[in-house]
Amino acid sequence: MSDGHIDISQINTAFDENTEPLDNLLLALLKAAYKGDMLCRMALVDIDVIEPFSDFQPVIAPAYRAYFMQKAKANAPPKLYVYQKKDKLIMSDDYAAYQLYKELNIHTVPCVIIGSCTIHEGVDLMGKPYILQPPSVDVIA
Repeated sequence: MSDGHIDISQINTAFDENTEPLDNLLLALLKAAYKGDMLCRMALVDIDVIEPFSDFQPVIAPAYRAYFMQKAKANAPPKLYVYQKKDKLIMSDDYAAYQLYKELNIHTVPCVIIGSCTIHEGVDLMGKPYILQPPSVDVIA
């Protein structure tokens, strides 16, 4: 863990009461973004503008907490993927990171906004819109 990598064999892939709820809208938006049908934008967002999709409360693994802290100290904390719904940006993909931002009293969160955003207060758009690249996994033998 000290090198910034997560042991993939330790990731829980079971869906039960301890996993994040499924947000079908997020999945549809991500699919469109990966296909290039929808653009994304980086932003620094006030945590008060972000609203979780549900009231799910994750159990944060010590390894993830250490990973998050290491990334935060390196000034590269995990990004939240969000989309606009009315006057909020909805987060439904990383409840553990969201909870740690709240717990550590971090007010400004790096986000990838999927689709357009018309919220101006508390949202600092950065760079130009871009096509979202599919995630990659580094396999360490």
